[in-house]
Amino acid sequence: MICLDLGYRYIRYMKFSDISIEQLETFASIADTQSFSETGKRLHKTQSTVSYTLSKLEQTIGTSLFIRTKRKVNLSTSGVKLLPYVKNILQSGRNFIEATQDDETFREDMIHIVVDAVMDIRSISHTFHLFHQHCCPTRLQLSTHLLEDVYDTFLSKNAHFAFTPMANLNDVESHSFGSVELIPIISPRHDLAQKKRITKETLLNQTQIIMRTNRGDQGIKHNIFSERQWSTTDWHSKIELIKAGLGFGFAPKHMIKDALDTAELIELNTRHLPPVSAPIYFVRSRERPLGPSGIWLFERILEKTHLQ
Repeated sequence: MICLDLGYRYIRYMKFSDISIEQLETFASIADTQSFSETGKRLHKTQSTVSYTLSKLEQTIGTSLFIRTKRKVNLSTSGVKLLPYVKNILQSGRNFIEATQDDETFREDMIHIVVDAVMDIRSISHTFHLFHQHCCPTRLQLSTHLLEDVYDTFLSKNAHFAFTPMANLNDVESHSFGSVELIPIISPRHDLAQKKRITKETLLNQTQIIMRTNRGDQGIKHNIFSERQWSTTDWHSKIELIKAGLGFGFAPKHMIKDALDTAELIELNTRHLPPVSAPIYFVRSRERPLGPSGIWLFERILEKTHLQ
């Protein structure tokens, strides 16, 4: 139990497990920067997340830790008393991590990452190369899935990280990791490629090749323009079907660059099928602790999020 004399009784009955390291890091950072926005930048979090995290800590201990003004925030009397304890806890945590990182026996046997199939893996391959050098012999397992299947696998397999277009996931820490451009394509042999004017009515009567997840009917519902649909769970199969002249559809630009250059595929030129930008998010579970290799990889990927 934590027993600090802050002028009230509630804290005497508080267990340490009621407080998270994330809350303590947020408190210490605000005390250092005197700014919620600067703390957000330092901890790679939104300002609203910083405010919420501090609020939860203040609710737990039963007092305000800061006096807020329009220009900055200052420590309250309780905040001044608590700050040295918090700094000691965080320093002890850093010392613990350093000790485990220096000892190979603490390293994880494997890091599991679930990746959405739409992502260009080249955007992260250099980081994996550095991981191989720094965290050997920790193995890396990549699982490739689509949309909701990414999240299902992420949870059911208790994976360490995921790259997914889905941002609003429960109980995860999410960071923007750029985007993927999907463009409408067709084979030059297809009838649509010969039409000078393509209307919405024209598209309704053409076959559209779409992607679906293993959930079947619960798969992709957006960017569908035709009443006639063929579906597949694999991007390569989709692109080959379109190359064969069996329909039109959207595909990631990085996957079809060579086919566009050789005119095996052409971009559909119509205002009714604008290119789509699919955001990618790097996520990790708030509930799963990371070992030395996981922490190293997490920090390196976070560094890349600011370069996207």
